Amino acid sequence: MILTIFIQVVYGVDIDYKCDIEGGVIIIHGVGTVIGSGAKNSRGTKVYHQVTLGIKGSGIQDGFPTIGQNVVLGAGSKLLGNIIVGDNSIIGANVVLTRDLKKIP
Repeated sequence: MILTIFIQVVYGVDIDYKCDIEGGVIIIHGVGTVIGSGAKNSRGTKVYHQVTLGIKGSGIQDGFPTIGQNVVLGAGSKLLGNIIVGDNSIIGANVVLTRDLKKIP
């Protein structure tokens, strides 16, 4: 707990220890990044600064995002709720996503 608070204050990053981050995920300029406890990040994902992976706060069937492989999460993007982002997707800067996104080949 003390280490978590230290990291939040010094680095401005809040990544819950219960989230699932696979090897090969890259966090670029992590300042302001928040990854909630139930979020899942697959390998090859690039996370830019001020990205949030969290709940909607609606209370009804709320949950955390599941991110596919080789996804780019642009700066300031917010992915909220129990959603799935398909492999090889690109989420632009400052996008707020509350529904599933499946990449069309």
